[in-house]
Amino acid sequence: CALPIFYPASVPWLFAGTVFVTIGAIREELPALTLGIILIAIGLGSAFAGPVAAWLVTGIGLAVAFVSFAAVRIVQRHS
Repeated sequence: CALPIFYPASVPWLFAGTVFVTIGAIREELPALTLGIILIAIGLGSAFAGPVAAWLVTGIGLAVAFVSFAAVRIVQRHS
């Protein structure tokens, strides 16, 4: 039985996601908590994607996450 191989591209997102989840939970801030959960999901997705695809998953995931958060902030400011 082979153990899964994790790729170094996923480690920063797992760490940053854990930090944001912790900060969001302590301060009871939903945006920080949500960002942390998304970063952990990106880290897990890239961990199992393979050596080349890990960077692709990370790049696309971060782009979608940051554009989505920016759009939500713009909508919140205008309402």
